Amino acid sequence: NITVPTIAIDGDENGVSSLTAGDARKFTGAYEYRVFNGAGHNLPQERPTEWAQAVMDAKAMAKE
Repeated sequence: NITVPTIAIDGDENGVSSLTAGDARKFTGAYEYRVFNGAGHNLPQERPTEWAQAVMDAKAMAKE
């Protein structure tokens, strides 16, 4: 089990048939799943603003 606060992110155009949403059961700490529309594998480069927001949101989750 993974107990640290986590925001899992997939791009909906990454070409991978199974997204990481199914991994939620492995997380016992705070968990959120996000999909970045129109993004592929390199999420920090393709969606830098949304990526940075996810990092900040995960940090906030750790303080709760």
